[in-house]
Amino acid sequence: MARERGRLGAVLDDLRAVEGVFHAERAVGSLFTSPRVDREEKQGMVRRAFGGRVGEEVLGLLVVLIRKGREPLFDNVVDWFARFKDHEEHRVHVHVQGARPLDAGLRAALEAAVAEASGQSVVLHERTDPALLGGLVVRVGDLVLDGSLRSRLRSLGGRLAGERT
Repeated sequence: MARERGRLGAVLDDLRAVEGVFHAERAVGSLFTSPRVDREEKQGMVRRAFGGRVGEEVLGLLVVLIRKGREPLFDNVVDWFARFKDHEEHRVHVHVQGARPLDAGLRAALEAAVAEASGQSVVLHERTDPALLGGLVVRVGDLVLDGSLRSRLRSLGGRLAGERT
């Protein structure tokens, strides 16, 4: 429905806003997921709390989750919808770990290489891990390319230990 209406971004924003309320206000989140609260009462609370604040798609989703007893799945729905939106907008997330922050040239080259290989726009998530010593670990979806110095040393150590026996 959100795709048909051209509201992917607005719906994701609404989903994240509701998720933020559930996480920031633990009592509200617990009330939403509690099996002890009557479903009709819970639907009324959700309508009062979020009606007029989020779009009808998200409000309807919350009501359906309550009706079906699937409230604990809400966080999963938000994660899935974010991935769906990325897919629809031809965007891929690349997670990079390095011993030091990437310089601008390497960052641009990595983004260009992934964009060319995937045919999608790239969102780069960078994390520094001094334990890597050098090199990079790059994850794109399920694909992990480990070119870290730590990994290379571990591999070399394993080969050397194997040669001694």
